[in-house]
Amino acid sequence: MRAVPLAVLSVGAFTAGVIISGKSDERDAVARFGKAWELGDYAAMYAELTPDSAQDVGMDEFEQAYEGARRISTAQDVQVLGEARGPLEQDGDTVVGLPVTVSTMAFGPVEGEIAVPVADGGIEWRPNLVFPGLSEGQKLERTTEVAKRAPILADDRTPLAEGSAEARTTTGAGGIVTGSLAAPKPAQAKELAAAGYPEGSPTGTSGLELAFNST
Repeated sequence: MRAVPLAVLSVGAFTAGVIISGKSDERDAVARFGKAWELGDYAAMYAELTPDSAQDVGMDEFEQAYEGARRISTAQDVQVLGEARGPLEQDGDTVVGLPVTVSTMAFGPVEGEIAVPVADGGIEWRPNLVFPGLSEGQKLERTTEVAKRAPILADDRTPLAEGSAEARTTTGAGGIVTGSLAAPKPAQAKELAAAGYPEGSPTGTSGLELAFNST
């Protein structure tokens, strides 16, 4: 059983701007923000926000934004590959470029340079900073379809189990060997959710049906 991602997570290029000299505080703040993101340390990330940004978004909302992006994108880890760049003037904002690679289960590695708005030595946080390639006002969405489950065949190519996951039939010759499909147990459901499967998708829970699961 494979989760087929229909949504494409696009990665936008970071447009070059005019470099502003003498503002290493903002660049350092973004570098620390990136390092904390690699470690999944949301509190340390949040600590780099300007007072105005921290007033606009609470710690809980901030953490939920990054956790939501992690679930939707099936992210496994985040890596900052290279140094923060800037500050630069871009589209009326002062930004620092942060080169990020997010490794995802459903989409593979997603790379992009995030233009992080900065001011007064800190980060002016915005919701599109949760994933590379998002413009201001955009958010991550994912649509997933589970591919049709293949039949289980005997050596002579006679089907032992066939049909969709929702209407699977097993021949008398199959029996215990083919196993069964059902709603996943909690531990398995957690693994499937991390791989991007829709909640409640039937899956192999025993026998060959379990052995042939593909996450």
